[in-house]
Amino acid sequence: MNKTKKKKRCGACKKRLPVESFHKDKTAKDSFCYWCKSCASEYSKRYNQSKKGKKVNRKGCQKFNKSEKGRKANRKYHQSERGKATCRKLYLKYTYDITVTQYVKLFKQQKGCCAICKRPQSDFKRRLAVDHSHKTGKVRGLLCTKCNTRLDWHFNNKKVIINYLKGKK
Repeated sequence: MNKTKKKKRCGACKKRLPVESFHKDKTAKDSFCYWCKSCASEYSKRYNQSKKGKKVNRKGCQKFNKSEKGRKANRKYHQSERGKATCRKLYLKYTYDITVTQYVKLFKQQKGCCAICKRPQSDFKRRLAVDHSHKTGKVRGLLCTKCNTRLDWHFNNKKVIINYLKGKK
């Protein structure tokens, strides 16, 4: 009895290989993936090292973090000094595009005080907030929470304040 093994052509490397060299895929007409296992593996490695791949792979972390075990581990990490430092570093980088070193430099330039009210950091429970332009993203300075929220309110209600001061209703 002559047994011939089924072969399939890989869409990536164009080689004719036995079907055992392909992952199964229920949605494909022939029930096998378009690429052979080695080409799929190579593509997967390249993709996971790319910027987009790293971003997408965080979804696995998100699933873990939603589980009870993940939440406990996450809470423990974020309460550690290393976790707090990492979170701060990432927050500054992705929100304001500055490093911790640049924040410290700005803090020293302002002598550890709020840029508007000049009160020292030690007067507040929270660290000084990074004030930035929402249009350009440029960092202007460090402010206490009170000055930062007031500045935002004044900026958003500029016309109302001017009309009030002029006596218009």
